[in-house]
Amino acid sequence: MKHIRGNWLLLRIAVVYALYVAIGVAVPRPYIFSIVSILATIGGTVLFARYAREAWRIVWNQERGSYGAHHAVLGAAEVGLGLMYMGLFRLTFNYFGQPDTWQATWFSSLGLFMVAKGVFRQGTSPSDEALLIGLPRRFWNWMLFAISVMLAFLAGTYFNG
Repeated sequence: MKHIRGNWLLLRIAVVYALYVAIGVAVPRPYIFSIVSILATIGGTVLFARYAREAWRIVWNQERGSYGAHHAVLGAAEVGLGLMYMGLFRLTFNYFGQPDTWQATWFSSLGLFMVAKGVFRQGTSPSDEALLIGLPRRFWNWMLFAISVMLAFLAGTYFNG
């Protein structure tokens, strides 16, 4: 109970999600979709702008640390870029009347791919307190890639009959 009493941050987070659900239930369909898309675009732009210069140095000028911590910076830039793409795609998708030919395509999921890849890169970047203990980073990269491929295959066979 001591973690809840006086924990204003936790309370604010819970209130924001509760407000989102309440507003989402009350607001007609395309509006909440567009509002979240605008928030994703703005948030992604801010995140990308914060890390883009350093990411450029890492990729283009090859200014990398000796133990791979640069992956966290690249991951943050990818998450920002992916959020920007997702927000703009969703706004465009909504503007053109949500055409069926745009759904479940490579370009409709490109933003999600960038976000997932960026989060994965951040999660597996080296740090002082590594969560993935005992096994090298490369093992976890291949393990998570294999799991992703298997889940994509299962989802594809399930939804395609």
